[in-house]
Amino acid sequence: ALAEALAGTWSKHLLGPRPASGLPLYRAWGLSDVGVFVDWASLYQKPRSDAQAACFGRALANMSLWYAHKLTTVLLVWGQDAHLREYEQDASGALQRTERPNERAGRGWPYYEQAMSALFKLAPPGGGGFNVPGVEGRVDGWRKAIAVGGEGDGGGKQQPPLAPSRFAEQLRRRRFTNGADFDVVCELYERTLRDGFGAREQLAYGGCGWTTEEADELAATL
Repeated sequence: ALAEALAGTWSKHLLGPRPASGLPLYRAWGLSDVGVFVDWASLYQKPRSDAQAACFGRALANMSLWYAHKLTTVLLVWGQDAHLREYEQDASGALQRTERPNERAGRGWPYYEQAMSALFKLAPPGGGGFNVPGVEGRVDGWRKAIAVGGEGDGGGKQQPPLAPSRFAEQLRRRRFTNGADFDVVCELYERTLRDGFGAREQLAYGGCGWTTEEADELAATL
């Protein structure tokens, strides 16, 4: 059901009309199933058992893959600020909701996830879509990172990847419930950037609409 709902989101924000077959996008591409990762809800949160903590650690060490991989689609959800509040840890280490506002733009983890989504993803090629065997009509490609909800619904453009020092500079302006997460996030970003760029023979950022300043940002990163 979640995959079907996301297929509708893709159609609304990324594609326009569905393929001529009327199938959800992932089925039009010949996929019988998809995997969905909902960041906070997919990882064990505190309080955690020892086994759950070990699972959380393994997931945290590799979670950049979900956002940075060029074949994953990331939906960046906005428009929820009226409902967002800060959390703080109680004596047991469990998180308790407060009444202090906690806008998305000022939070550390969402900023990291957004930055990860800008590293290696490719813009969809033009030309009116693709021919997929067994599907009537042509099937569109789609952007792999898209803002949904709020004033930016369906909009936004991919930003150039930041050098680790520039990322850390921007991250310091944002909040974490656990202050130690700052170092964790910086390390995740730098390792993903190093491993990802180190294994690539070419980069392609066509159709991003970058300004001269944004192109300079990419050059500084490289």
